[in-house]
Parts: sequence; structure tokens; C-alpha cells
Amino acid sequence: MKYQSWILCALFILGMGVSLEAQNLGRVQRGQRGYTPPPLKTGDKKMYIEDELEDIDTKMDIYQAELQLDEFEKAVMKNMIIDYETQRKAMLQDETIEYQKKMEQVEKYKEALRQELQVFLTEEEIRTFSNIHFNDDKLDKIVKKKKKENKRNKNN
Repeated sequence: MKYQSWILCALFILGMGVSLEAQNLGRVQRGQRGYTPPPLKTGDKKMYIEDELEDIDTKMDIYQAELQLDEFEKAVMKNMIIDYETQRKAMLQDETIEYQKKMEQVEKYKEALRQELQVFLTEEEIRTFSNIHFNDDKLDKIVKKKKKENKRNKNN
């Protein structure tokens, strides 16, 4: 009987040691002491598709004020923007295309729109339009902010 109780105690102690090891008690766990490991990269990236055409009339008023457009130019520009947005939205909703190819195609659509606008706008006006419509300034600020944060996180 005494021999069996020693075996049971030894098994109990070994079992406790294994469970303590599984809990990572002696090691830094995720999120402790300011360290959070980066998330694992996934193969698929989801894109948020905005509906840019819902308030197109108010945007066209802004473009007309900023670029000094007459009514005909405003109507032509509105049709160009509607064509661009419908093509972009249809392409972004296609789930068979990879994320990187979608982004390349969006850039091609942007460049095609800029080429169409060169018919009646100057380079400076196209640049102003791009900053307003595509939020280029906003995107540049976001990219710079992320780079700054990444640089700061690498130093820590």
C-alpha cells in the first residue's frame, strides 16, 4: 500500500509540473511588458469598398468652385467620374482577383481618369482634383504617420 501511495504522489507531482509548464509561468506572454508580437500574415486581404457616387452632386459643386468649371465641363467631368467609379467598384467586388492586382488596376483607372481630364484641365488643376477626389494628401499623411510609428516601435 505504501508503494502505491508513493507512485500516486510522484504522478501527481509530475502532472502538476506539466500543467505549470503549459501555462508559460516563467516566460513573457503575449502583451506583457509592452511587447506584442506582430500578427501572422494572412494570404487574403479584404478591401473596403466605398460608394463614392452617393454624394456626387455635392462633390461636383466643390470641384466646380475649386477648378472654376462651367456647366458643360462640370457635366463632362461628372460623367467621367461616374465611369471611373463604376469600373473601380465592379473590379473591387470581384473576389477572384488578388489584392495586389486589384491595387494595380485601381492605379491604372486613376491614371486613365487623369488622362481624360487633361482635355480641359491643366496639370495644376488635375493635381488639385486628385488631392480632393483621391485624398492623395490624406493618404500621404497616413503613410508618413505609419512609417514614423514603425520606426519608433523598432527603436523600442
